[in-house]
Formats: sequence, C-alpha cells, structure tokens
Amino acid sequence: MTRFDACLELWIMAKSASTINRKIIKSIARLIDELPEEDISTEIREQELCTRYLAPAFQPLLDDPENNVYFRWTGTTNDDAKALPKGSISTGRPDAMMSCLEGVQYKMTIGFAEVKPAAESDNNYSIAKDLIRLGRFFKNAIDHSNLDACLSMQSVDRTTTFYLTKLMSDGLYFMMELATLTMPSSLSNLTQYLIQLDNVVRVLTIFEQHCKVVSHDELEVFTTRKRPTSSDQNIHHVLSPTRDRKRPCATRHNFVA
Repeated sequence: MTRFDACLELWIMAKSASTINRKIIKSIARLIDELPEEDISTEIREQELCTRYLAPAFQPLLDDPENNVYFRWTGTTNDDAKALPKGSISTGRPDAMMSCLEGVQYKMTIGFAEVKPAAESDNNYSIAKDLIRLGRFFKNAIDHSNLDACLSMQSVDRTTTFYLTKLMSDGLYFMMELATLTMPSSLSNLTQYLIQLDNVVRVLTIFEQHCKVVSHDELEVFTTRKRPTSSDQNIHHVLSPTRDRKRPCATRHNFVA
C-alpha cells in the first residue's frame, strides 16, 4: 500500500469518527505522509525537528480552525507578554503557541511550547530555563485572558511532556504533568505513537474542557486570586550564575531521583 492509499483509508475512517478520534486519525495520516521510511542518521536540528517530526503529529491534534484555535510555530512575541518590561524572561517568543483568532487578529493564547533538539538533551541549564519560561508564559496568559487553565508542552528531541496550569486558589498557580509522549522517528516505528494514544486522548480531552475563559459567574472570585508575576530579578535568583550542562538538576527534563 502506498502512503497516499494509507492516508486515503484513514481519511475515509475519520468521516464517521468522534471529534477527538478524527484529530488523532489526521495526526497519524500526517505522520504517514511526512516521516522518512527509516531512521535518519544525520543530526536533526531544531527547525527540522519541528517541521518534520513534531508539527505533523501535534498540529492536527491542537488545531481547531472551526472554533478559531490555531497551533502556530511562531516568530513573534505573544500578546500576553507585550505589556511586560523589555528584556523580561517572559517577553521572548515561545517556539509554538495555541492562539485564538478574533476576526482577523490573533488575541488570546491558550497554550505554549518550547523545543530543544537532541543535541541539547543533556543541557540541563537550557532545558530548565525553558521550563521556567513556560511557567511565566502560561501564568501571564491565565492572568491576561482570565483562563480557567493553560496547556504547555516541552519537547526535547522527539519526547514531549504536557503540562496543565490552573489558578486553583489565592495566588496558587498549580502546574500538573499530564503525559509524556515520544514521537516516531520513521515509518518503521510508527507503532511507537499508536501505543500512546490513550495519553493523547487524555491530553486532548483536558485541553478542550479546561483551556478556555472562566465563566462570568466565576470571574469576580477568579480575579481576586491573581497575583503579580515574579520579577526577573527573583527569577534570576533561581537560575545559577554559572552553567554546567551535566550537573544534576531537580527541574531537568524527565528527572529521575
């Protein structure tokens, strides 16, 4: 069976599927269409990692144009950070965002992603800094847009960890890990993705149920719970002034004690 025929069969199957299952089928079809036949031995840099391996899987899952939600590999600062001081750790652009379109402009952001290639997988400093940046991004998004929750993704090579953050109580922004997925490196190991579909369904269900504006009845209490974002000076106290790529770190990607 050719790639085209396989994708066509999946698209026919998607016609009668539920919304979430249809997204998953579209994701599988994109991977079949774009992955190489076998693993590539040449080093995969960040741009190719995003466009060849991550985008085919995640864009069909998190894109929802009918409801004006778009998964974007972006080169611009998100609207929630534009009011922050220049040079802030939160004003740099994330690698990807899940944005809501209002008319002809992107406004509210309900999710963020940071990506590092395999060459950076042992750089604990850089990965930990990305995780802190994600925390600032979604904290600002929750405050700016009155979101019930915000989704974030941290990808290191083809392994992606999903987090959900909610403002649970007075000043308590609670970040919880939802799932960790490893994307296939070629068609020969596509089954690596298929056996993780239960986790994909869990992430999509939570994303649809919680990543939205709080109701009008909840807004007053929600607003009183907000707290100012920590200053850059306080954040830099958390980050070590010196760098050691291999030093053990409690905030490292997939840290195991």
